[in-house]
Amino acid sequence: SLPLPDACAGYLQVQAPVMGSALLQVTPFSSLTSPSQLCGLAERCVGVESVRSLLTSLQERRDDLVALLPKDVAQEAVDRFFQAEEVVASQLRSFVLMNAARDVWEVP
Repeated sequence: SLPLPDACAGYLQVQAPVMGSALLQVTPFSSLTSPSQLCGLAERCVGVESVRSLLTSLQERRDDLVALLPKDVAQEAVDRFFQAEEVVASQLRSFVLMNAARDVWEVP
């Protein structure tokens, strides 16, 4: 695993040295199972809509992205990227919201 700068230790609330694998550890989010918080519905919505917002921001910078790539492949590469990411963002939104609805519905 890749060692991270010591400054990352404070942010992650661990002692240095910190290895890159620490970034792959996801802590449980208690509101995802809390009926009083609609099983984290707000957090889930913010997450998927943030992905949509990021993609929209990138699309607004499309010309800048094209300019950074080799001229012979730039337009095609950027077009392919955005087509694929549109599909991913849509599937992610459906998956997250469908599971949120299921979790809220199944609350005892």
